[in-house]
Amino acid sequence: MENNNSEQKFHVSRIAFMIINNEIIYLENSKMSHIEWYKSLGYKEEDFNNIVRGYTKDNKIIFYKGDFLYDDETINTAITFAPIIKEYINNENAEVYAGVIKGKIGEQWEPCLKIEVNTKKVKR
Repeated sequence: MENNNSEQKFHVSRIAFMIINNEIIYLENSKMSHIEWYKSLGYKEEDFNNIVRGYTKDNKIIFYKGDFLYDDETINTAITFAPIIKEYINNENAEVYAGVIKGKIGEQWEPCLKIEVNTKKVKR
């Protein structure tokens, strides 16, 4: 039961996001995992591993898919959506990563690949 409690505490501590149909959605202050959230939105579980998702916490934005892995799609999605997330969290200096190294449930897992993202704002 301890694992479940620490996992829920971690979920509440971060802002989760998913990219669905080329749009980003956020989940804050929730005990739900990404898969629980995805199913609660009415999507089919068998499509879940193809969804680029992640979270932001502690000055980091982390993107992944499948079993917390990354590929070219994940990296390109991070480059596209990180500036939007930085604006959402009001943190232009947040570091962007792809993939995480799985660790103990409820602990923060270390990211794999750091991505440099240009976030220069367009002047109007």
